[in-house]
Amino acid sequence: MTRRCALLAALLCCWTVPGTGAASVQSEPSGERPPMLERVAVIGASVTDGFLLPNEVDAMVTLADVIQAASVFPIDAPFRKSSMLFFRDPVEYGTRYARAAQAQEPTLVVAIDFLFWFGYGFTMNEDTRLKQLETGLSLLDPFDCPVLVGDFPNLLVAAREGVGIHGAPMISEWQVPKPETLALLNERLLEWAGAKPNVHVVPMTSFLEQIRSGAALEIQGCCWPEDSLELLIDKDLLHTTFEGTIALTLLALETLVKGEEGINKEHFHWDRQLVRKRALEARAKEREQRLGKTAETSDD
Repeated sequence: MTRRCALLAALLCCWTVPGTGAASVQSEPSGERPPMLERVAVIGASVTDGFLLPNEVDAMVTLADVIQAASVFPIDAPFRKSSMLFFRDPVEYGTRYARAAQAQEPTLVVAIDFLFWFGYGFTMNEDTRLKQLETGLSLLDPFDCPVLVGDFPNLLVAAREGVGIHGAPMISEWQVPKPETLALLNERLLEWAGAKPNVHVVPMTSFLEQIRSGAALEIQGCCWPEDSLELLIDKDLLHTTFEGTIALTLLALETLVKGEEGINKEHFHWDRQLVRKRALEARAKEREQRLGKTAETSDD
C-alpha cells in the first residue's frame, strides 16, 4: 500500500470510528493545569529531534511540539535538548542534555530515545553495550519527577532493508545488538525502572512490532488501520514520520497516564487529526515562509 493510500485509509478510519476522528468535538479544559505539566523537559536523539519531519511538513516540528499540541491545557514550550548527532557520542551528548534538563527543575522528563545509543551504536563488544547502558541510566537517576523512557526495539530490519536519505540503510548491522544482548538491555532497563516509581517505560518494542506486523494500532480510542507501516515509519525503517511521531507521543502519554496519579486521559487530546492540526498551526508562519521560498525558487 502506498503512503498516500495508507493516509486515506487512516483518515477514513478516524472518521468512522467514534471518538477518533478529526470531526470529534473537543471540550474546553476545565480546572487547573496539572502540576506535572508545568515544566516539561524533552531530551533525546534523532526521533526526539524530529529528524526528516521538516521535509515532510515544511516546518521544524519535534516531539516536544507534538507533546505541547496534545495537551488540553495550554503549556509553555517544553525545554528541549535533542540532536540527530547523538549517535556520535551518546555519553557526551547525554551528559550535556541531562544536566541542562536538571537545571530546569522539570516536573516531567520525556526521554523516549535518550537511551537508544547507549545500547546501539559504535561498539563491537556486546559487554560494552551493557556497561554503557549503566552510564545512560546514571544520567537519568537524579530526576525525581516522572520520567518517560523507551525500551530497546530490534532494528535489524532497518540495517538490512532501510532506505535512508542517501539511498542506503541509516544504521549498520554491526551497530545492532545481538538478540541476547537486546534481551539483557531491556531486562536491565525494566529492573532499573522497577526500582524507581517515577520512571515509566514506553513500550517501543511492542509498538514497532505491532506496526511491522500490519496489525491495526489503537491508543486511547484513536486508531490507525492495518498496514500503516508506510504511514508511521519512514523508508529508513528507523525514524517516525510526522504521523508516527504523533502516534509515539500518544503512546508515551498513555504510558504516563497509566503510571502516574495526578494526571489522567482527560488532560490530553487523543484525536490525532486535532493534534496534527494544532502542531502545524503553531508553525504556520514558518511553513508560510518555507513554502513562499519554495515557490520563488520554482519561479526562478
